[in-house]
Amino acid sequence: MDEARWLAGNDPHAMLNHLLRWPTGDESGGEAIHPHHPGDRKLRLFACACWRLYHEPLDSVLIHVAEQFADGMITREIALSRIADRGRGQPHHTLFQPQAGNAAINAVANCRNRATAAALLRCIVGDPWRPVTVRQPDRCPTCTSPSPELHPAMQHEGEVQPCRDDWHNHPRNARLSWLTPAVLGIAQAAYDQRPGRKCLSCDGRGNGWDYRAMRAAACARCNKGRVEDGTLDPVRFSVLADAVEDAGCDDDDLLANLRTPGPHVRGCWVVDLFLGKV
Repeated sequence: MDEARWLAGNDPHAMLNHLLRWPTGDESGGEAIHPHHPGDRKLRLFACACWRLYHEPLDSVLIHVAEQFADGMITREIALSRIADRGRGQPHHTLFQPQAGNAAINAVANCRNRATAAALLRCIVGDPWRPVTVRQPDRCPTCTSPSPELHPAMQHEGEVQPCRDDWHNHPRNARLSWLTPAVLGIAQAAYDQRPGRKCLSCDGRGNGWDYRAMRAAACARCNKGRVEDGTLDPVRFSVLADAVEDAGCDDDDLLANLRTPGPHVRGCWVVDLFLGKV
């Protein structure tokens, strides 16, 4: 697996295996090869998104509890107690396994749409070869120098020492100045509110025709014309892109991610970046 195959590939099995097998250090105990390995939260939310979008029949309550567990809102013990009466035979019970990687592997193994599962993984992880972190402002917070080459000597406990702040040593960075109150508010709303998608069976009307009773009836596949598939609102993402661009963002990849139609799901690397989630 290389960066080009990650960005263009449609094999979620290979992508996920690459992430889970990424070494955390060499045999001599050196530094981690890649410090931005997706954590349990992202892997579990990816599994939830796969189950929500591509599996029927689905226990939506069980998935909702799994998302709460992934986001740290409830413990695993509480989550298991809430689903105790919901049928252990359901395959998406694997969402509550202690190892989130196993939950992700199981979700991919049962997913019917490999291409979109791969797109979901890119939505949640981003580009592992070009990780983005939130950096400090353009001046060192310790000595206020605008450049690492201009760090002056600092007075520390009566001794003159060079400033050793490593604020500038990040691969790709989102500036703190981008995180305005407006950006943070829109990002939080985008994360919290999930309107779902238009139901194709009733074309969003919320009702259809019961041929046995020969009368109009509520659509059995949706709730008032919307399918609650857990996806985030692409309109809010577009508004978020405009807001962060107005705040000075010049990262083309970040803006392009926000402006794509999706699907966007909880765990999206851009929204997580803004909200400080890992």
